Amino acid sequence: MTKMDTIETTTGSVEQLLSVRRHRKSEASATPHGRIESRMERELEAMVVYSLATGVGVPPDLMAQVDKALPAVEPEALADAESQMTALATAHYGLTRLIAPAKPGSLLLLVEQRRGHPVWQTFGAVPLVRWMQTIAIFSLILLLGISLSNRVNAVNMTKGLLNLNGLDLLCVEIFLVAASAVGASLANLRRLDRYISTCTYEMRFESSYWTRLVMGMISGIILSQVVYGALVGSTPNASNPLSAFGQPVLALLGGFSADLVHDILSQFITVFGNLLAGKAPKPPASDKPPA
Repeated sequence: MTKMDTIETTTGSVEQLLSVRRHRKSEASATPHGRIESRMERELEAMVVYSLATGVGVPPDLMAQVDKALPAVEPEALADAESQMTALATAHYGLTRLIAPAKPGSLLLLVEQRRGHPVWQTFGAVPLVRWMQTIAIFSLILLLGISLSNRVNAVNMTKGLLNLNGLDLLCVEIFLVAASAVGASLANLRRLDRYISTCTYEMRFESSYWTRLVMGMISGIILSQVVYGALVGSTPNASNPLSAFGQPVLALLGGFSADLVHDILSQFITVFGNLLAGKAPKPPASDKPPA
């Protein structure tokens, strides 16, 4: 047998062995035990790389536990599968405490996004960030584009919902909605950047960011149209502090902080409730002596 035949035979054996291992690994991952074990192994790798890259460092005894949890041999070759899961849990627990406040799931998500989407990852670490950036840019372009119309002016802004109609009202409302969307998406991006920087981002809260976006847009319209119209009216007064801001600024502020509008409406409800309670008739006094 020539050297070339030996190399071809060895290469074929290695490929067959790798194929068998991949098949066994896919079969193991089909069970709950296999999926949990695979998840813990990937999180262990992400946490070790994060610790070494950020200078946190891994203590030797903890690295020995990681080495025991991630053996060089195949899991099916181990004598005791239960001890393998225990080793994984021990190493996972130690690394989780080491990298706190960063979270294993967040690290794994960032690593998988970087590996799976290297180009898109440049524009945002997670898909939600990229969506919020797209909404922010689209809202900004819409805001600047609709402001080119002569229907969007200071006079139409001060008239409000009840004194405008037709295309004038439509252009003004699109302008204010775009300003609210810019503020809401900016607030979401700021919050997302903080969580991603500290590796504490969790996908289970993604729906809350979309809720905040919608709440911000609604809050911006309420603050710039309803609240502004109720407190200022169609004739702005220099003594009123809201007149100094203007409706576009209020729409932007309302979108950025939906909690601000919530506090204002709660205060209105409290004042209105106190007024009703003060005017409510008192119940007649009873002639019966107290017990």
